[in-house]
Parts: sequence; C-alpha cells; structure tokens
Amino acid sequence: MIFKLSKPQYLIFFVFTATFIMNGCGRLSAPLMSDEQFNQKIVQKEIQELRIKKIPLTVEVVRSNAEKARGLSGREILPEGRGMIFLFDSPGYYGFWMQGMNFSLDFMWLSGNNIVQIDTDIPAPSLQNPKPVNIIPSQPIDGVIEVPSGWVVRNKINIGDEIEGLTR
Repeated sequence: MIFKLSKPQYLIFFVFTATFIMNGCGRLSAPLMSDEQFNQKIVQKEIQELRIKKIPLTVEVVRSNAEKARGLSGREILPEGRGMIFLFDSPGYYGFWMQGMNFSLDFMWLSGNNIVQIDTDIPAPSLQNPKPVNIIPSQPIDGVIEVPSGWVVRNKINIGDEIEGLTR
C-alpha cells in the first residue's frame, strides 16, 4: 500500500521509526549478562543450590508476597542453570501470569520435594500476542520452580522427579 504523508506526519513517523529502530538495535547488541554479573544482582536474595536427577540448579527463593508478585518480571535474561522458586505455606491452586516478562519459561509445580506437574515453553507477551498468559496447576501445589524455556526438555526432567537440597 502506498500513501502520502504531510510534513508534520512525516516528522512524527520518522521520529517514531528512528526511536523504535534505535531501541530495538540497542537491545539486540547489548551483551548477555555473565553468571558473575547475575550473581551480583541477586546477592542480597536467598539462594539455594538444588539438584534434579543430579543436575545442578541455582534458584532464587521467593517468599514474600511482594517478591511473588514481581517474580522474574522486567528481567532481561535468566542464565542457563538458574531459576526462581516460589514457596507457599500451604498447598493450593496458585496461579501465575507472564505480565512484564521478556522471555519464555518452563514451570515445574511441586508438592513437597517432588515435581507433580510440568508446563513448558510458556511464552512472554510479544507484539503479536501482547496479552500475558495465565497459568495455574491442575492440582494443589506448595511450590513452583521457573527456569528458562527449554531447560526441562534439555535435562529430561519428568513428573515424579525429586528436588534435592530444597529447604523450606
């Protein structure tokens, strides 16, 4: 489709396009965060070193309601081998949504120290699909671990696998 812009429309279009391109290119060219940088950002957080099927997983522990509400929202990346665990005082149907997320996640739903449900590749909002996905377990759970999308499949994690090293 061809259309003609007036001078004011052209200037607005040019500024908008230039801003969009510059912001997009800046994100693409930004270096990924190293494990050391990631550790420094979460140094004040409670960290646990877990193992699932002998596979190490370093998780940031989320306990307060404010931390639970924020979760991983707004973060640019979650390095491989890292995750976030949400712990609840009693079993229930705790829902999650992908509001403010910049990357897709895998969810491992827990009852005690066992994985009871797995949901993989839950997408972050995008320009094509801006509405955040809501996700809820099919049974009562007392914890959930979020990891980068694909981690569960790459590590052959299954329902029934035990989480080692978890302290509540």
